[in-house]
Amino acid sequence: MRILVVYYRHKSTFIQRDIDILSKHFEVDELSVNMTKDVLNLSKKIRKSDVVYIWFAGKHAGVSVLLAKIFGKKSVVVVGGYDAAKVPEINYGLWAVGSFWDKKLAKFGLKHANKVIAVSKNLVSNLREYANIKRKVMIVPTGYDYSFWKLENHKKENLVLTVAFVNSDKRIKLKGIDIFLRIAKEFPQTKFRVIGVKKNMQEKLKEYIESENVEILPPLPPSGLILHYQEARVFSLLSLSEGLPNTLCE
Repeated sequence: MRILVVYYRHKSTFIQRDIDILSKHFEVDELSVNMTKDVLNLSKKIRKSDVVYIWFAGKHAGVSVLLAKIFGKKSVVVVGGYDAAKVPEINYGLWAVGSFWDKKLAKFGLKHANKVIAVSKNLVSNLREYANIKRKVMIVPTGYDYSFWKLENHKKENLVLTVAFVNSDKRIKLKGIDIFLRIAKEFPQTKFRVIGVKKNMQEKLKEYIESENVEILPPLPPSGLILHYQEARVFSLLSLSEGLPNTLCE
């Protein structure tokens, strides 16, 4: 069986994890799509595949599901967070900021895919409320290797840690990094560390820092990230909206 994994622009670690798992059992191809450019390429790849596995129920999912139906292929849509979110106070979530056609295509994909999967139960409730999706949705949490993500004999430091992918001003608010940094100011004797800030945002984030006990680090691979988890005395998750928080699971 040949599976095509489709995602919109950015390949997150959990998408790569799914690709790795599927590749152990099936022939897997993948495609990062920008819908203004890649419809022709998407069509060619879907024709060569048996199943289209689509991460996030955005407009790319609607187009992918439509093409799968045209070519007689099966389709699966995975709902992960943004696609079931509505947080108007920070202009976040498909159902808060998506255009008419974004929402229309997302609803088409959710309605007509052969299978819809959500990573947590709360996302299903959101889909029912925001998108009026009444069909059965399978709950499949993202998976983690418990033999890797475990505590070793590391000495705990006086450290508060948060981990979040930050590549825009909006994600500073979404992930609660602004609140995290305000808390750091109140505890000057404690170290506070933010991991996952892209280079283009590191200078921007310094505008929020009002104390010298804060360290900002870029995204790290699991082998580097786990050491910080093991050293921290406190882990902080202050997001305004999440699907299934990967960092909390780790």
